[in-house]
Amino acid sequence: HFQFLPDYPVIIMAAAAPTSSEAYFRDHGARFGAKDVDALIANEYTEDSILDLVDHRTGERNTFKGLAGIREAFTNLFAKIGDNMGTVEMPVVAPYETPFRGVFITWNCKAAGIISATDTFVLTEDYKVAFQSVVITTAEPKE
Repeated sequence: HFQFLPDYPVIIMAAAAPTSSEAYFRDHGARFGAKDVDALIANEYTEDSILDLVDHRTGERNTFKGLAGIREAFTNLFAKIGDNMGTVEMPVVAPYETPFRGVFITWNCKAAGIISATDTFVLTEDYKVAFQSVVITTAEPKE
């Protein structure tokens, strides 16, 4: 299991571009864990990037395109996670180099009402996100 540590200081420095899907995701995990939207956008996405988000429970689908759209997606997600980043679990992290560059993960943040989720990252030759599919199952709202 991969788990973010809530009070662990994260220092994100300008690093060399990743040279593998595994290195890409290591960098992504650090930026995600720090909720650093600016670093995510600057280092991982382009104006051609697409993020498709579907919630199984509600059936809602949102497609975010380009840097502004991806920023909106992460801003919304981090707002939903709130102070619960330390409870995010990632039981599966599977990087691939063939037949395409990419990463598949499963994760959850039950404390924030995300019961289960999967992400599939399809990466370009220079390890930028071409397409990201995020499928979540949210909890029923509490009454």
